[in-house]
Amino acid sequence: MKSGASLPRSLQLGFTLMLLLFLSGIGLIIYGGIYHPAQLRAGATATVSAALTALSQSTAQARAQATATAIARAHATATAAAQATAVAAATATAQQATYTQATQGNPTLVDPLSGQNGNQWTLDNNLREGCFFSGANLHSLVASDHAFIPCLARATRFADFTLQVHMRLARGDGGGLVFRANADSGTGYLFFVGSDGNYSLMLSDGTRANALVGGPTPAIHTAAGQDNLLTVIARGSSILLYVNKQYVGSAQDTNFSSGQIGVFAIDLGHVTDAAFSQLQVWAR
Repeated sequence: MKSGASLPRSLQLGFTLMLLLFLSGIGLIIYGGIYHPAQLRAGATATVSAALTALSQSTAQARAQATATAIARAHATATAAAQATAVAAATATAQQATYTQATQGNPTLVDPLSGQNGNQWTLDNNLREGCFFSGANLHSLVASDHAFIPCLARATRFADFTLQVHMRLARGDGGGLVFRANADSGTGYLFFVGSDGNYSLMLSDGTRANALVGGPTPAIHTAAGQDNLLTVIARGSSILLYVNKQYVGSAQDTNFSSGQIGVFAIDLGHVTDAAFSQLQVWAR
């Protein structure tokens, strides 16, 4: 074979075919090893990016909804509190107006409680405890643990009325007003005001007393020897309670509709001496 001579045609064709196959293989390798994985990565990246975008959008929406819900609840709570405050203020204003109206005009009964009179107060000769007049006051003195002693005006009988009295607690736990009572059966209502700043309305069935309403109130003067003005307004089943002309509470009860009035002291663990003066009744 001469130098520079061309390859036989069959060999040229074979070489060309091999070259084509080789180039084709490289193309496959390049596509399979470089281009296609890059496409997959790009597609995966786009998919993940879209998912993250959707997640962030849904999270943002959830946060926005949660924030809106929290704001709505806060507004609802604030509105409810404002409405409750407004209702309480309106109720207190109405009850103060009721007191002012109920204590206008001349009382039906006025008793200074300086001595025995036609009201026929129940009195005791035993000065250790019981009811007695001393120092121009009617005293109820109790020296028995967890007992109360009522001093009743047996000649009285009232149904709907406003009853008011001044009470000075010389020592002990507390006392108050008795109304719609029956001296023979021991039944009636008791409006209690304590030296600890608590009040209660109790129902006595003759054997025990059950509280209908009560709790602490800043209206009570708690210092020893201070005067407290106690008022009960009874209208049918409605009973309103006041201390020092301030409304403190109310209750609805139908057990007793009329009866005697009086005062009492109660021993809740300490000997108690309550002095009463200037009792007044406005009957309807």
